[in-house]
Amino acid sequence: MEFSPGRYEVLKYLLAGLKKTGNSLIEYDGTTLTPIFTRANSVDDIGLFIIVPHIAHFFNIALDQAIDIFFYGLWGLSTFLGMIGIFLIYRKFPIYCGAALVSLISCSIFSLFYVREVYFLYSFTVIACVPIAVYFFKEHMASPWFFPVAFIGGSLCGFAHIIRSYSGLGVALWFLISLWLTKSLKLPLYKKLLLSVLFIAGISFFPLYTKKIEKESTQYLTTHIPSFLPTAHVHPHWHNFYLGFGFLGFLSPNAIEYADGWALDEARQIIPGIDFGDERYDPIVKKLALNFMLRNPLFIILNLWSKIGVLFYYLLRYLHVSIFFIFRKITREKLIPFLSGLAAYSIFPLLTVPANAYTLGLVVFAYINALIYFTDRFIEDPFSKRKKVVVFSIFILFSLINSGIKFLFLHYR
Repeated sequence: MEFSPGRYEVLKYLLAGLKKTGNSLIEYDGTTLTPIFTRANSVDDIGLFIIVPHIAHFFNIALDQAIDIFFYGLWGLSTFLGMIGIFLIYRKFPIYCGAALVSLISCSIFSLFYVREVYFLYSFTVIACVPIAVYFFKEHMASPWFFPVAFIGGSLCGFAHIIRSYSGLGVALWFLISLWLTKSLKLPLYKKLLLSVLFIAGISFFPLYTKKIEKESTQYLTTHIPSFLPTAHVHPHWHNFYLGFGFLGFLSPNAIEYADGWALDEARQIIPGIDFGDERYDPIVKKLALNFMLRNPLFIILNLWSKIGVLFYYLLRYLHVSIFFIFRKITREKLIPFLSGLAAYSIFPLLTVPANAYTLGLVVFAYINALIYFTDRFIEDPFSKRKKVVVFSIFILFSLINSGIKFLFLHYR
């Protein structure tokens, strides 16, 4: 698994800290114990920094192996759950079921090689949750099994969030809106409320648990290091937003570059020596971003529209022939949740840059929904058998080509 050197270094020190203290989120460099939040490259989401060292420590394996177990394990889990969902939806139609499974697996493989490390979480919740949720929305909303499924689905979204912030947001919005709009099987109001509460409770579980672990590590350091002063976990939100103006850097009045060091250098011109983890960093970058927007409104509009154009290109590229069938006779109860999910997964690419890492959620969410809508249309519409086979084969072929080209590009670059 291709991995960021900065994150790898942090994990190495955290594993040493875990072995020495038995606590998470404490780094040990061979001489000194320090909290993770004192390091400039440790301001990212902390779920990865809790789980991977524990895997390495528990199984007594190398850090590289623990990283592979974590990410390939998540990939296998999401693929397995997605396959179960597709099988349940189309079990009465073996040919379509088989074709849909092939398409889902190719999408899953594609998502694994499309980006590296934590950005994979954008596709994790989509593949794991959407097919199973569609099965219940279509046929079994009244089933008692829907209640634990709602909680587990929410938990998966919450788990993805602690690894990569908001990576499950699109699925969460899609699920809750679908729950309240789907009328194929009517549910009493109290059951919809209960399902919503269970789903939101599931989302909250892992983030709350990480807060507990943060508190335990702080207590340990406070007890064992009298001079220790607790440091807040700072995640600079305006940093990526400001750098997003570098998407059209060659037209930017300030020649902004989408590179962490560029914004850091700008901030250091105001406060020398400031770093990402400093609580003063985000307000400084916020001021820089707002001032730039006020001075260059036409560039901001051009920058935004160019990003929207790239997102439309991605949708056309990965939906290909299915796009002509998605909006054919689509009902409001399917269209509104679908567009809400697309909008949620579009926010971060539009605010930053539409890079591969940030658009994975949009691509996979659109593709999985298109696969299901596309297959449903074929089952329901009175096409001739030959026409169905030809068009469906084109859909599967395009899916495999998209996955194959990306895999070959990454493998031989």
